[in-house]
Amino acid sequence: MVDGFNEGEQGQSIMVDIMWGINNINKTNVDRFNASQIGTAEWDDTFDLSHPNAQQDVFSLCNTLRGLNDLLY
Repeated sequence: MVDGFNEGEQGQSIMVDIMWGINNINKTNVDRFNASQIGTAEWDDTFDLSHPNAQQDVFSLCNTLRGLNDLLY
């Protein structure tokens, strides 16, 4: 559905990836005018998705996103 939605002059959408367990993105030596260069993830070694609170946060975000009418899945 996303591929067909972008057709035409006015068709605009953006793909968004959501990630957990990242502290920061290191952008050293990244060309800010090159969209394919996003930097390197700096991982949070303390992140634990097995913790119930972390799972609840992921679940809550998914439910919130499902409730938005202007998103394509």
